[in-house]
Amino acid sequence: MNGKWTGNGFPVTELLFKTERHTTFYLARGAVDAPLIVFVHGWPELSHSWRDQLPVFAALLAAHWG
Repeated sequence: MNGKWTGNGFPVTELLFKTERHTTFYLARGAVDAPLIVFVHGWPELSHSWRDQLPVFAALLAAHWG
């Protein structure tokens, strides 16, 4: 998975949040002014675990919020 992958509207964007001590990888999808929903996975799972839920929640929020 590199860059952006799409499906049902908004693209999924891969991003990094870095501090001096830690780097966190995360995925973003949906309108930037919509409410935030955070999906958290446990170890040893990956963000790929949420691939089917991201488009559904992005569409629901877009329909409700937009």
